Amino acid sequence: MMSLAQWKETRRVDHVHIHVPCVGQAHPRFRRYQGPDQGWTDLKGFDASVEAVQNAVADSTFHKVTLLSELLQDTRHYLDHVPAAIPPRYTSAVQALHQSVTLDLNHICGGMFEPQRNADLSNLAAHGVGGLPPRLMTVNVYFLIPVGMALGVADAEGINGRINQHIANANQDRAFRDGNLTVERRNKNLILVSQTAQGQSILAPDLPQVPQHLRRTFSTEGSCRDRLITYCNAVQGVPAGSIDVVYLNHYDQADVQGYTLRAGQDYNGYVPARPIVTITMNPPNEGMATYPTTLAHELGHALTGCGEHVPNGESLMAAGNNRNGEDQLTHGQLAWFRNNPFASA
Repeated sequence: MMSLAQWKETRRVDHVHIHVPCVGQAHPRFRRYQGPDQGWTDLKGFDASVEAVQNAVADSTFHKVTLLSELLQDTRHYLDHVPAAIPPRYTSAVQALHQSVTLDLNHICGGMFEPQRNADLSNLAAHGVGGLPPRLMTVNVYFLIPVGMALGVADAEGINGRINQHIANANQDRAFRDGNLTVERRNKNLILVSQTAQGQSILAPDLPQVPQHLRRTFSTEGSCRDRLITYCNAVQGVPAGSIDVVYLNHYDQADVQGYTLRAGQDYNGYVPARPIVTITMNPPNEGMATYPTTLAHELGHALTGCGEHVPNGESLMAAGNNRNGEDQLTHGQLAWFRNNPFASA
């Protein structure tokens, strides 16, 4: 997006250069518009927002999307409501800023979703949450088990019950209700997964050469991750735009309660064709309070393709040990959640 200095130069539409013969230099003369509403000609009002975006470059991408979306809403409001009597040099400057913001949002959130995203932002600016059209996320549910392990009926029912409760929690989560987002499970029966088509165990194998505390665990790095990507990419018949959700008993790190492999991201040569959300059945003590909404949080990473966290504990996208249960999303974040390859109308 244009920098604050570039914006200040763009908005200086009331400075014209007059040649003064006796001096031989150009001098500025301020040409003030004497219309009925001076507010429409005072474009300095956008300065603080442009500066905030500029300073957010090294901040969370989620925060930058929030600031860009707010600025887009403000510039759109100006362009939609500016009186016809206002000279076009003012609207041209704001239009340039609006286009610059749009290009930045397209770079982060995807240009092909610009019309729908902008429609949502206009809707949210005018009416707030509650008036957005529905969006659906379809999830394919799996459970990771060690090779050769059998799962009893009671255990399978218990796991299924936990997963279904997490889906219900996501659908009742504040952020998902604000965004009119619904999670729908495609397969009602639990699909058990243990190995790739090549016979490679996805979980760390129960072998003497593997440290005892790592056996039958899932690592978010290395061969466990790579083999899960290989397995999911090979599954046939899943709906386009769906999300894989894989539950497991234990990560190799005790403080992890969920981890998402983002679609199109290169993980050491392995690239998921669609998002793969992984969630533990045994959350760490420090994450127990937010564990019921871990699925909703991880789906946020899946929908946006952004693996970052938000420092603000009131956000759904705060880390599990920092999230306070408010599970808020800003207008820009809601529009991002709703308009991507994995949320369908």
